Amino acid sequence: MLMGADDYDAMRETIAALSDPALLLEHQVGAQAIVEGEVLNSDQLAEVMRNAGRSVDAK
Repeated sequence: MLMGADDYDAMRETIAALSDPALLLEHQVGAQAIVEGEVLNSDQLAEVMRNAGRSVDAK
């Protein structure tokens, strides 16, 4: 089977993520938070990022 380099890299990253129990648990917790409505809109997220000292390029 032939596969493009980008597809191969994406597949390897997916395998690595699925093989990391801590990362997989964080994903599951985040997905549950979304289901429960614990989300931020773009303005709220930008504010959180600014408060954390991160640069925000709001468009």
